Formats: sequence, C-alpha cells, structure tokens
Amino acid sequence: MESTLNEETNLNKNGHLIPSWLIQFISNPYFQLCPIHDTSAKGECNMFCLICKGEAQCSYCMKLNHQNHPFLQVRKSSYHEVVRLNDINKYIDGSNIHIYHINKDNVIYLNERHNSKLAKGSAPGCQICHRNMLVPFKFCSIGCKLKGINQGFKEVTFELPNAMGNIEPGNQFISEWIQLPLLPPLPTPPPTPPTTPNGNKEPEPSDKTSGSNTPPPLPIIARPHSGRIHKRKGIPRRAPFF
Repeated sequence: MESTLNEETNLNKNGHLIPSWLIQFISNPYFQLCPIHDTSAKGECNMFCLICKGEAQCSYCMKLNHQNHPFLQVRKSSYHEVVRLNDINKYIDGSNIHIYHINKDNVIYLNERHNSKLAKGSAPGCQICHRNMLVPFKFCSIGCKLKGINQGFKEVTFELPNAMGNIEPGNQFISEWIQLPLLPPLPTPPPTPPTTPNGNKEPEPSDKTSGSNTPPPLPIIARPHSGRIHKRKGIPRRAPFF
C-alpha cells in the first residue's frame, strides 16, 4: 500500500497527470431522472462514484450498488453544475478556481459557461475562456483549469500537498493518476475593433478596389416647414362647478 502511494505521489508531481475519473466527472450529464427510481423524490442522478467512474447515479442507486464507495455530489446553481469545494478538495487541489458562496457553502463550477460576458479592460477574467469574474482567479471552473494544465500553465496542478492527510478514516481510496489526453484547441476570441481616444470605435477603412455596384447614399434634403413650428393647443375648457 505504501509503495503504491509513493509511486502515485511521484507521478502526480508532473502537472500533466490528472485523476482518471476527472474528465468523466465533469463530462457527465447530471440531474436526469433515474430509469429505475424516476418516481422517487430523490430520483435525479447527481452522484458520481470515483471508483466505478461511470454514469451519474441517484442517491438510491448509490446506496444499493456503490456502498462504501467514495463519491461526489453535484449541485446546481444558476442552471449550471457545481460541487462543494470541501468535498472535491479531498481528492484534487481546487486552488486557482473561482469560488462562489452559495447557501453558506463554497462551491466551484464544473465547466465554463458559454453564455457569459467577456472581461473588458482591467477587470479580472478567466485565462482560458475570458469570463468576467468578481475576484481575480486564474480559472472560472474545473474544466478551464484542466485546459490550462494541458496548455502548460506553470505552478498549476491537481496534486494535493499531502495525499495521506486527505484520506478519511476507514476510506483507503487513492486516485489513479493518468496522463492528460490531448484536448481540442480552444476557439480564439474575435479581435476587438480599435478605439479612438474619445472611446468611440474607429471606422473601418472602405475597400476602394472592390467591384461593388452599391450606389452612394442620397443626400438628405430638408423640407421647408409649413406654418408655425410649435403649435399651441388652445385654451383649456373646464366643466362648471355646479
């Protein structure tokens, strides 16, 4: 047991090594109804077993088929999946990820949110998806940190400082660390148009060499005003007081 721990700890010092369950954990669809316990009150699949590394399970399936297995419970915030920071910090290092305080718990998002606003100017933003954040963190989610490790960010890893100190009594689970697979390249954000000193966007140069037959815009001809400019409404007439 100790030799296996030492080998995995040495391998984990390489930043490109990740737990074997991590990609499956953030890629699973959650909060779907369990096909067996769909009529139960807790029939939503929001549990993930770290040993079986399969599909998401409901709480009833976890008790029946994954007894005494370590697991993570996924929660929902603003229609996106989150996990409690205290729960996932038992197995990976969740530092450098933006922390949100929801219902008296510190949570982090599993994946980036594509409908987010990009950071502008000196505002802090995610170094992967450029999402605007309130506090300067390197990443906005676990998925962005995973991509950051794949891109070779320095001093960014999922390695825990003390692997043995994070094992709970009676739970001898140790993550299996594997080489990070090649992730697809990130889409490059569109270039920001240059701005003038007064803050307005600089007009794009016209293409004089193009063979466009678009006629020039017609000049605006001011029509003469007929009558008075400000027409008076007239004397208001009120009802008699009797």
